[in-house]
Amino acid sequence: MALKRKIISTLLTLILGGALVGACAPPAPTFEPVSIQFGVPLADQTYYESLIPLFNEKFPYISVELKPYTDNPSDEVDAFVLPWYITLNPTLNGLKLLPLNDYLARETDFGAENFYPNALEAFRQKDPQSGAETQMAIPLGIDPWVMYYNKDLLEARELPNPRSDWTLSDFTDLARALRDPNERVYGYAPVTFGYIDSLLFLYAYGGGLFDAKGVPALNTPINAQAVKWYIDLYKEEGVAPTRAQIEADYGIGQNPVMIAFNEGRIGLFVAPFSARGGSSFFRDSWSFAWGMAPMPEGETRFTLAFYEGAAVSARSLHPSEAWNWIAFVSRQIPPRLVPARLSLAKSETFDQQTGKEVAEVARQAMEGALLLTRESLEDFNIGIDIFISMIDSLVNGDFDLNRELEKAQRNAELRLP
Repeated sequence: MALKRKIISTLLTLILGGALVGACAPPAPTFEPVSIQFGVPLADQTYYESLIPLFNEKFPYISVELKPYTDNPSDEVDAFVLPWYITLNPTLNGLKLLPLNDYLARETDFGAENFYPNALEAFRQKDPQSGAETQMAIPLGIDPWVMYYNKDLLEARELPNPRSDWTLSDFTDLARALRDPNERVYGYAPVTFGYIDSLLFLYAYGGGLFDAKGVPALNTPINAQAVKWYIDLYKEEGVAPTRAQIEADYGIGQNPVMIAFNEGRIGLFVAPFSARGGSSFFRDSWSFAWGMAPMPEGETRFTLAFYEGAAVSARSLHPSEAWNWIAFVSRQIPPRLVPARLSLAKSETFDQQTGKEVAEVARQAMEGALLLTRESLEDFNIGIDIFISMIDSLVNGDFDLNRELEKAQRNAELRLP
């Protein structure tokens, strides 16, 4: 009898145990195969191709087909990389995007605390009536403007590399030490975006284009000091070339500044983080060894930044799968940019992939970076072209500084609604 009870007990244990095991580990759910298309900048196609196998480890049923573009993305795919400049247009250049609020609400790592300030906001649209905000894309990377230096020129003159905490005064001293008229070498020159660099120096100096209420404030004492400091780089210090000087050294024709740059005769220059080595904004790779530093500090540290995101097309037949893909992409380190996610930007992986010194400069640059969003440009647009035109006149002409500031102020005020 005891043996019978023991056998029954053993059988019950096996049966119940098997049932419990079966209840705890149901068969893995199966999903129907889905194929989505993702629009990417042509230059980044290889990078995104490398992510697909990693994505398929978690989502084996989703096939991702890349659709590279050279200028602007199309919404005839399921999802795409969204460049910053498209967000400046209220109609998003006609692109139809799927609102992402519901998808973000399901995630735990898409709060504002997970990203650099204003990274999420850059891709939001506000309803003018209700004030409700809609997330139209998620941030991938940010592209702050930084200061580059020609290592070959510094080594030839036995000059130290710029420190991470350097100042406007340090910058002037280094540019002066790099200048060599006999070798047609300039200590500094704006090589991208015309004189937009003067705006970075203006704000670092403590000036600005408008006051706290958004009213033009070009003609202020601090602006006068900042503009004089910048113009002196050309007129008094001679470390940067006026148009007449660079044409005398490198000829009249197609952008003599770029000729000097390509020959490795510009010591310091401002360009986006993504431009390093000539990977973007420059047609050719740089012919010299280069280094990177944050913008020099004055009253504050300031720089501007582009940015990039990922959106789901409103035309997509597979929006959930498209969301899974762009959410996955947002958790990776982009190839050209500073990761928008703080955890990625501060990671050892970012240091290893980018180089520890360059990664540290990127983090420092982000401390004073203003993203060029539609909101931030609304005030800039009142006077940015007026200011840059004034700088051009002062650098390359014989004009009175105070009179030009007064004229710029009047012109900006005429644009007020």
